[in-house]
Amino acid sequence: MKYSIGIDIGGTNTDLVLLDPKKRCVCSCKVTTTLPLEIGVEQGLRELIKAVPLTDIEVISIGTTHALNALLSAKSLLPVGLIRIAGHKPELQPGLRWGKDLRSAVLRGAVTINGGFECHGGEITPFRKEEMKQAVETLLDMGAEGFSIISCFGTLYPQHEEEACVCLQDIAGKDIPVTLSHEIGGIGFVERENATLLNTALKDVIGKSFSALEGICRKLGLGSMRLCLVQNDGSQMTVDEAKHKPIQTLGSGPMNSAKGGRLLSGQDSCVVVDIGGTSTDVACVLNGHVKRSGGVVTIADVRMRFPCPDVLSIALGGGSIINSDGNIGPRSVGRELCKASQAFGGSILTLTDLALLLGSIEIPGANLTQIRIEKNQAIKILDKAAFKIAHAVRLVRGENKDLPCVLVGGGALLFQEMLPALLEGVVSLETEQHTGIANAFGAAHSEISGHFDSVISLHNRDQALVDATNTARAEAIRKGADPHLLKVGNLAIEPLAYSSNKLARVIVSVSGPTKG
Repeated sequence: MKYSIGIDIGGTNTDLVLLDPKKRCVCSCKVTTTLPLEIGVEQGLRELIKAVPLTDIEVISIGTTHALNALLSAKSLLPVGLIRIAGHKPELQPGLRWGKDLRSAVLRGAVTINGGFECHGGEITPFRKEEMKQAVETLLDMGAEGFSIISCFGTLYPQHEEEACVCLQDIAGKDIPVTLSHEIGGIGFVERENATLLNTALKDVIGKSFSALEGICRKLGLGSMRLCLVQNDGSQMTVDEAKHKPIQTLGSGPMNSAKGGRLLSGQDSCVVVDIGGTSTDVACVLNGHVKRSGGVVTIADVRMRFPCPDVLSIALGGGSIINSDGNIGPRSVGRELCKASQAFGGSILTLTDLALLLGSIEIPGANLTQIRIEKNQAIKILDKAAFKIAHAVRLVRGENKDLPCVLVGGGALLFQEMLPALLEGVVSLETEQHTGIANAFGAAHSEISGHFDSVISLHNRDQALVDATNTARAEAIRKGADPHLLKVGNLAIEPLAYSSNKLARVIVSVSGPTKG
């Protein structure tokens, strides 16, 4: 028998679930997220693996907000040097409209050199190796520890980016963290540059964390199991793929909660509300598929362009701090909830304190006499929080006003009594345990995927799309997916303006369960 483990590493808690071959929950556990992450993961895995022989466990799928939290907090990011290959020397400032903290943490400098292409394939100016080498040395002197390289129309014509990478590695070594823009983003220069910069910035923190998780699996005798990360589209990627493109994990948390909420509730179409310790994420599921963003996504106030779940996030969760004026957040105590909040001897008033005081939840070790707020005021503040969540649900529902609303996440228990009075169609999961493990449950249901992402001619549109889909299918089958159960999860076409041969960026994703 082949069992699977799903893990969701959130900013507050780490949830783990063990599923049997029929994808039914055998057991689960929740631990406080630790720093470093692998300590909490090891603690949870030790509990789960008591239930079945190690040889019966086939795959461990991990979803995490670690990359997202690193961007939001602007911490543990690699200092990056940006090289623009653009012969017309654009004056646009790198990191335009980024937050001050994020920009300071990521950007060490930028150099523009000759090269790049026009949309028709002609060079703007020739690429010069000596100029590239001088740019690398300049940025190294400025403190760059990783590099991002972007060329004009590099998505169509990546030659100059590839030549630049060879020059970089000749100087800084083969192991220097680097991202080439044609591997990451779409046609838009600014959005592609932003994504390229952040991908490099995340390589160090994500690479170390994922390597440590591999070490934990080996330590526990799980080294032969397939360890994978869940990416933005809800499918699996290998650890090496995640280290190369950590930006592809930014949406894995909301994707897992939406998928897990749908599966646990049995609702084919619904709005899933994931109330965590720091934030509330609201996503729409239609006919079994999580709704995707239309193109440009904004994460940590940075505009980028790549496939991602369409999620409305608000800074409200169980650990949200109640300010002296009665306002909620946006700051949260996060994983310090059971130390910093008043019910546990701390000095900070949180939403969890209010719910404890009003009897909405019970947590072992909480002392209600230490919560310094009147009940009437606590009711008003919790009502205000519930109204914010209800408003977010209405926005996501849009015209689909009758969609059921599924509450998941550790903070869902705070509002299970209030939200049904504000919203129609609130669905309660079978057990409170299921409410808290939806993210991990969704991660355990991730499938093997194959992808096609390239700029091609759509002169013969039907055949071009068939060929792109077959390429994605072949990749999924090579990774071990059952060819008979593969399905197309995403098909996006981004036409390239002013092209003479109907050029477009075509993105196709297919996924399916493991063969056998």
